[in-house]
Amino acid sequence: MIVLTLAAVMTAGAVVPRDTTAEVRAGDRVVISNVSGEIRVEVWDRPLLALATQAGDPRGLTVSRSGNELRVHPLDRRGRYRGPDVDIVVRIPSTAPVEIQGRSVDVHVVGVGGGVRARIVSGDIDTEDTAGVLDLSTMDGKIRVVRARGAVSARSRSDDVSLTDVEGVVDVGSGNGNIRLDGITTGDLRAETWDGDVFYRGGLVRGGTYRISVHDGDAVLVLPERSGATVSVATFDGEFSSDLPLTMQGRARGGVVEFVMGDGGAVLEVKAFDGDIRLNTSGR
Repeated sequence: MIVLTLAAVMTAGAVVPRDTTAEVRAGDRVVISNVSGEIRVEVWDRPLLALATQAGDPRGLTVSRSGNELRVHPLDRRGRYRGPDVDIVVRIPSTAPVEIQGRSVDVHVVGVGGGVRARIVSGDIDTEDTAGVLDLSTMDGKIRVVRARGAVSARSRSDDVSLTDVEGVVDVGSGNGNIRLDGITTGDLRAETWDGDVFYRGGLVRGGTYRISVHDGDAVLVLPERSGATVSVATFDGEFSSDLPLTMQGRARGGVVEFVMGDGGAVLEVKAFDGDIRLNTSGR
């Protein structure tokens, strides 16, 4: 690895050789763009960005600065990477926000506390132990979020989305995959899938809003026994069941049935066009 004195090198637009270390200043944002292969972002206790390669040929990759943005990108002037797939590790301070863009790349982010934004055409996105806003999107790949504190937006057009141990606003969607939300603490939830199931395990916060929509699949919610919500369920071609105590409100209208559960403090809306809806305490 090449280590440079960056006070003189990292001026606006300056280029740093590959496999190097770059200073990360307060307020800097790290952007990794147009790289094919695999990207792993880790944190350490140094005010530096360290770029290293695990496999493949890293020729054509560079690090440059523009204002408060540190960018890892191809050297090609048009921003296109012409080399083979690479396997890179980027280490940054935990407080620096990260943005990742790519066409065919798998992304792994661990420990970042400044938020993560990832826009991938083809590839999986995996994050662990993060804080700040997560804004994740892939057209062809899975998304997995484990232990996050902060708002999470996660969308995959073709595959599964999984969130475990998340605290914050949750907005997730999938075109043709399942959505699994396990150990969720939120007062604002939206989950929607066109061709897949939705599983939710978590509490209902008084004053919170929870909206779940499934077109062709089942919706299963595992809730604490003393949950309180005003519940609205609708299924066109499926069944509704619950082992939690519910009190029906009026008559069913247009396929929508309304209930009160506990103190009715939260708002819970569940729709399944062609599938079953189950509310229970056991997960079965």
